[in-house]
Amino acid sequence: MVDELAEYGADRVIVVDDPKLKEYRTEPYTQALAAVINEYKPEVFIIGATAIGRDLGPRVSARVGTGLTADCTQLDIGDYPLVAIAGREQKHNQLLMTRPAFGGNTIATIACPENRPQMATVRPGVMQKKERVAGAKAEVIDFDAKLEENDKYVEILKIVKNTKTTEDIMAAKILVSGGRGVGSAENFKILKELADALCGCKLSRAVVDAGWMPKDIQVGQTGKTVRPHLYFAIGISGAIQHCRYGRSEYMLLIRMRMHLSLLLQIMVL
Repeated sequence: MVDELAEYGADRVIVVDDPKLKEYRTEPYTQALAAVINEYKPEVFIIGATAIGRDLGPRVSARVGTGLTADCTQLDIGDYPLVAIAGREQKHNQLLMTRPAFGGNTIATIACPENRPQMATVRPGVMQKKERVAGAKAEVIDFDAKLEENDKYVEILKIVKNTKTTEDIMAAKILVSGGRGVGSAENFKILKELADALCGCKLSRAVVDAGWMPKDIQVGQTGKTVRPHLYFAIGISGAIQHCRYGRSEYMLLIRMRMHLSLLLQIMVL
């Protein structure tokens, strides 16, 4: 893993090797990351917005006394406030963290000018992957976090792995996405036929809430972030994350007032 991290741009890799970290548990992992932050005092600390990252990020930020901006869709370095205000200091080289707000109806840019590190979680697929440089090397630092068990530690009694396999929609080049406007689980069968022909299907939160389709192929503010070349948005209300998150090269929007016959025509073509 160290070689892979180095080839993707890491200059230093800090390794915390402790038996308490064999399986993910919130408290020892929080202790480990907080210890690393307190020792090396980074300006910026970014965590992947995975299931583990969403559990870990807020606890680490609270432990080290800083803020956290979750589920960022864009990160920039700039001035804060964005526009100079008379009588107020404008700080430079701040991490500007952009994310959906108010239920996805707007986009907010957030800064943490007073506390360090500036922390954010970012979903897999939001940022473009850096070109891999074969043979690149990184300095490896073995760090002793001095983990201590306390009453927050939990004992893992059993791990049951999910044996269900699902197509990785994050790797698909063409995706068909349906929302509540599709109308019913029966109508989703037509979308599924189109998706099978074009190689990908996803859906909005409303469809999951209605019980029509499973959550593991949900996209949007509460689902996955994807980057297909072509994106069909069918019967979706137009929430901002479906326009901003996908970053598709081409997008086709279909209102269900146009009837499902249009989908059949597309399938014939």
